[in-house]
Amino acid sequence: PPLYYRAGVTPEEMEGHSEEVKRALSLDKSNLAEIHKARMEFSKDRFGRHEFDYGGTPALQAVAFCERMLYCANHLRNNPKDIQAYLGFQRIIIRRKKALLYLKRKEFSKYCELLNIFKIRDLEEGNQYTNFRCPRFRPKQHINLSAKLQ
Repeated sequence: PPLYYRAGVTPEEMEGHSEEVKRALSLDKSNLAEIHKARMEFSKDRFGRHEFDYGGTPALQAVAFCERMLYCANHLRNNPKDIQAYLGFQRIIIRRKKALLYLKRKEFSKYCELLNIFKIRDLEEGNQYTNFRCPRFRPKQHINLSAKLQ
């Protein structure tokens, strides 16, 4: 996104301030949550139908899923044994795919724009309800107690 600042400060509001203030409020030194929030604000400005659109349009929902995927993927890189986060990540993937397929059918120009921004391949109208399994998750083996008692 273009140069955004922390705490919802826009570039227009920063005009006339010194470079030290701009550096202090820039996103370069912010944490991932602030970067995620700024990217969502930028997406609302770009894909929203009006200024009060907070995620009801299909394009904003698809953008929100893409951003959540990036945020969750970064968490999984740092915490590879977090199984619950991995399963949630798989759910986000499925929901993003559904949102993108809907966007492809209804608003193709915004779909193409999303593909270019997030570097996503074009989706095919295949089986969208794929059952994902976590490679590290192994369910507990069922112990047949009645067989041991006999």
